[in-house]
Amino acid sequence: MKLILQLKILNYSRITIENFKIVRNKIKAIEEKDNLRNFQPPISGQEIMKSFNIGPSKEIGIIKEKIKEAIIEGEVKNEYKSTFKLMKKIGKKLGLKFNEK
Repeated sequence: MKLILQLKILNYSRITIENFKIVRNKIKAIEEKDNLRNFQPPISGQEIMKSFNIGPSKEIGIIKEKIKEAIIEGEVKNEYKSTFKLMKKIGKKLGLKFNEK
């Protein structure tokens, strides 16, 4: 009887450890998604508005999102100079005129 009880406890311990690993992996995945969601590119909406001499608009969000995606996908570095160039390119595709001042 004592051996059966010890085996049950051992089996329960394995299940608990496996459950812990599953929960830990789920938490890690959620944290990674939160980090991506909260990530902000080096170019702000204010700078986009100033660069194209426009007010708040959906184009600002489009540009910021495309820059964010390009950084995450490794298409551009997460630094000001390359994201600024990409901002100009995206703005041009959207029909915005860059303010040269």
